[in-house]
Amino acid sequence: MSSPQLYIALAAALVLACDSSKPAPAQGGNAAQGDPAKSSGPPSADTYNLRGAPVKGATRRAELDLTMSDAQVTFKAGPLSFSGTQTLRVQSTDDLEILEASDGQVRKGRLNHVLDKSVMNMRMTMPDGTVETTNDDTNGPLHGRAETIEHVSGQWTRTIEGAAATQQQARLLKDPPIYDSMYPTAVKVGESWTQSGPELRRWLGGDFTSASGEVKNTLLSVEVQQGEKVAVIESIGEIRGTMLDEDNRPMEVSMGVQGTVRRSLDRAVDLDGTSQGAMTISGELVQEGVAMTMSVTGRYSMRVTGSLR
Repeated sequence: MSSPQLYIALAAALVLACDSSKPAPAQGGNAAQGDPAKSSGPPSADTYNLRGAPVKGATRRAELDLTMSDAQVTFKAGPLSFSGTQTLRVQSTDDLEILEASDGQVRKGRLNHVLDKSVMNMRMTMPDGTVETTNDDTNGPLHGRAETIEHVSGQWTRTIEGAAATQQQARLLKDPPIYDSMYPTAVKVGESWTQSGPELRRWLGGDFTSASGEVKNTLLSVEVQQGEKVAVIESIGEIRGTMLDEDNRPMEVSMGVQGTVRRSLDRAVDLDGTSQGAMTISGELVQEGVAMTMSVTGRYSMRVTGSLR
């Protein structure tokens, strides 16, 4: 059986990263392309394609570093309850070698999951007053694996290299490997677009069975830095979802999103971004034959960086 600490790491990693080639919460979501029902804001002289132009033959690196410090953790089993604190750090690094690109999108590539790791520290006060500490260093399901990705007839195919995919890896491979298409292709400075309802599920990862909420994204500005166009995007909202842990038990997740990202329009790379907000994870689990409920509440902070080589 999975430990409670692993549930927490899985939830945080899947909600906030799933894999770092996907947009993090600071980066907004599935914008409608020119859909007037999903955009608003003052007019501007210039219209921008936020997807940018992917560079064939280059390797795009995406790195994520997320921390959740001193989260409050509570377990209840019948009349007994015990509580404590949890600190979590999730790190991931993905390298995408762009093999083919057309019409402003990546069509084929090799995605190498260089790093997929979580470190957890938990301190719990037990019902008898004793204090127990747990330290866990875990590699994620895609750590060290590589895959070939290809976009054909509007659909992504993902083929993992080497050993056959595990059940959990197979669930994750059902999602699109990259999410450049979630950016709008025609938006002006000051305009906003939203992602809501079922659209959020594509953001969260293969282990989520439902999603609700809304994230509003706004193009704050487009700057020229050393001859390169860089879009500054703000995202604010809240997401709720139900994920399945590796034992197929549902866990409820709620998180706030408030962040910004700087995206290169010339190279289709998210250069850097930050996000923060409150997070709550709750659900039922069985530990050593004992049924219990679990809740985790705290705040996360996250930073994403990207580069092209």
